[in-house]
Formats: sequence, structure tokens, C-alpha cells
Amino acid sequence: AIAKNVASKADITFTKNGVSLSSFNFNGNAIVANNVPLVAGQNTFVITVRNASGQATDQTVVLYIKKVDLVQKPVVTILSPKNGSRISSSKVNLNALVTNVSAKGSVSIKLNGQSVNGFQLSGTSVTAKNLTLNPGSNVITVTGRNSAGQDTKSTTVIYQAPVPGPTVDIKSPASNPWTSPVNKVNITAIAKNVTSKSDITFTKNGVPMTNFNFNGNAIVANNVSLVVGQNTFVITVRNGSGQSSDQVTVVYTGKVNGNSLNNGNSNSSVTPPNPSGTAGSGTSQGQGSVGNGGGNNEGGKGKGKGKGGGK
Repeated sequence: AIAKNVASKADITFTKNGVSLSSFNFNGNAIVANNVPLVAGQNTFVITVRNASGQATDQTVVLYIKKVDLVQKPVVTILSPKNGSRISSSKVNLNALVTNVSAKGSVSIKLNGQSVNGFQLSGTSVTAKNLTLNPGSNVITVTGRNSAGQDTKSTTVIYQAPVPGPTVDIKSPASNPWTSPVNKVNITAIAKNVTSKSDITFTKNGVPMTNFNFNGNAIVANNVSLVVGQNTFVITVRNGSGQSSDQVTVVYTGKVNGNSLNNGNSNSSVTPPNPSGTAGSGTSQGQGSVGNGGGNNEGGKGKGKGKGGGK
């Protein structure tokens, strides 16, 4: 603006929509304001100058019509998989919507930071099939871009690999049933997909046993006492996918070479009575045996000898 008969900037008032502006210059008789921000719509500028003889005012209106962007920013919506979903398959399909894009090159997909190229764009629909997941958390990111900007959305899917079912195989005794000549037995089994002893149940004739070891995948129970007759051992293993069992029957006869064992001690031996009176000898942890006929007896605890010449 040009002002006359005005001595200084202090004699000038400059307003925009009623608000005073100080960002103008006055030089000679020129009033200059550069790069004054406008609001959308009407902007009314009023300049008033004054001196001792009075004042004068002029004004102008600037209409600012904000340019409407014809191109809208993309908007990404991931339909599946849902964020935080847990699956037991190592493959997953991605379904998403990306608006305001016209070509596949305007869309990018990443799985755990690695670009995915094998996807399809049809209209606004984006699909990627059989994405390979890592065990644990997997982050899928979809981005759409155009001249107006970009939009990115992500989803996390958790792959929980299925736990193989447990197995157990009794290796020793090797045959089932197995006949034991002694009243102790060692039992060995191999268990797979089992993590701790607490996942194992070991029973003898239905009664739980705890005197066994589990190391690596080996289940070992040494010097397990047997009762006369059948001793049925059952081993059951468990994990999150189920359980498995194996069993073996150990038969303890309580006899060696057809002879009854003394007090069930497999280290004992006994000679049966001699009814014919023929010479015989034997060892016993009890009383000495006596021969029939006219024989002598040397008795006492421990060893006993008998002689006889009976007819």
C-alpha cells in the first residue's frame, strides 16, 4: 500500500480479520507485508494511517479457496490373520484391502522384515498364500503408496508347532513275559518326546514306583524286587499331545532247577530228602538232613552230612 503524510510505522495499523499484524515494513511511503498466511475462505485486510490532522483507512478482501487433493492417500486394512492369532500350521494366507492404489507396484508386503513378492492385487483386494512362518511370533506388514502418501498396517501371528506324541519302548527285559531266576530285575526303557521324570508313571502290579531314573531319553530302574509269581510293570509317558504306555511281565518262580528257594533267597540251594537210604550229602542254611537206615548224623546249624546203609 502507499501511504502519504505519515511519518513512521507507529502511525499505521494493519489487521487481518480484525487481528493486528506487525509483520509489515514501512519505507518512504510504501507499506509492504509479504507471505501473510491465509485461512480458507475470506481474509479481510484493513490498513489505517493517521497524523495530527486525522486518519484514513483502506481495505481489501482475499478469498482463499483451498485446493482439494483429487488423489487420496492409500488406506490399508488387514482382514486375516487377525493380530495375535495362534496357529498350529507353519503356513498362513494373508488377506488385506488397500484402497487408492492402481498397480501391484504400489503395494509391498513383508514377513518378518523380508519382502514377499508372490502376492496378488485385484481391485482393492490383496492376497498372499502359503506364507511360511517361523516358530513363535511372525510380523506381517502391508504398505500402500501413491502420490498423496502411504499407509502401513501390520499383524502378528504366533506359530505354535505341534508337539509330537510321546512314545515309550521297554528294551529290557527283552521278552514278554520273561521268567526270572532271581528275585531282582533291572528294567530299561526308551522314552521320546518327554521332558522330565514328572511326565512318567512307573508301576509294579498297579503300585506306583519312584525308584527309577530318567536321563536323556532312558528310563532305568535297577534291582527292582520281585514277588513270587507275576510282576507286571507298566510305564506311561505323557506330554501336551497325549500319552503312551508299554508293559512287561516278569515271572519269578521262587525256584532254581526245580527246587524251592529257602526264604525266597535266590542265592540259597537245597537238596531234597533221600528216601532210598542211599548215601547222600547236602548243604543247608537250616538243620542237617538225616539218612534212613543205620547211618550217623552230624547235625548242627550250617552244614549237615548223612550216611546210611539201609536196605
